[in-house]
Amino acid sequence: MTSGLRDFAVERGRLFGLQAPPSRRLVTADIPPRGLVASNATAKALDLVDPSSIVVAEADGSPWIYDFRLGAFGSQGAAAAGANRPAVTLQPALFQPTWLGSRIVANGLFAHELLRLFTPSGKPDGTLGQSPFPKVVPDIAIHLNRNALVSNPAHTRVALAFLYVARLEIMSSDGMDRALSGPTEVKLAYRTMNDPVEGIERFLRTDDTRFAYVDVAADDDRVYALFSGRSRGEWKEAAGLGDTLDIWTWDGDFVGEWRLPKPVSCIAVDYRSHRLYAAVAEPQPNLLEFDTASFGPRGR
Repeated sequence: MTSGLRDFAVERGRLFGLQAPPSRRLVTADIPPRGLVASNATAKALDLVDPSSIVVAEADGSPWIYDFRLGAFGSQGAAAAGANRPAVTLQPALFQPTWLGSRIVANGLFAHELLRLFTPSGKPDGTLGQSPFPKVVPDIAIHLNRNALVSNPAHTRVALAFLYVARLEIMSSDGMDRALSGPTEVKLAYRTMNDPVEGIERFLRTDDTRFAYVDVAADDDRVYALFSGRSRGEWKEAAGLGDTLDIWTWDGDFVGEWRLPKPVSCIAVDYRSHRLYAAVAEPQPNLLEFDTASFGPRGR
């Protein structure tokens, strides 16, 4: 049932997962011990074009889904009531919208800022962060600024884990709190091509392009960044999988790095039960489950 998960979230021992295209289904299932998805899983067809990310609302435990092409961000039914809420229209081509205070925050293909803020009704409401690549032309910077985004459960801070460099930034609504470097360096490797028709510089990956952080999750105390370090030339499509967790506290202290038993595509934390889950696609679709206490004592 975890096969082809594009993104997922876990809340109170329940999985909410988005199946990868062309399925466009929301999978829900209880997670029993050992991380095996129960046979009572259900799949609901979504009236969306390109559902790309999911986050669970703290208020009522309902999954909120973002449509990459439509720019719509909305609830797919409160856990108790089961009724959808009207979607908020943000803008297309965002990544992993979530909340920061009362506002919606998202990353995307931005040249100068790292995040954009929106009011609860979807109106633009400012930006956060500056590109760490100020000397790179905007057409290329929009790709280098790609990151995975997560908020803490209280929605008072967010963490950004970068795709092409081992960099983590922690921000509050006032701006950047701190920028952190991962324990394993990933050097930028790409080439550019002038597109005379569009009048832009195109960003192209090469065989030497390595991925740094491919996903990120968080609980009240810590940020868990999923590290790949794999090159496209050696790993092909599997370069987007990670097998190491780099862990920091929200105060920016490095807790350590932990090697996972298998490469995984994405991760999520159920902060109430102190469990971290990781999606495995091969050879048998499954969820790996970890007690976050195994990653070191709390408060570190």
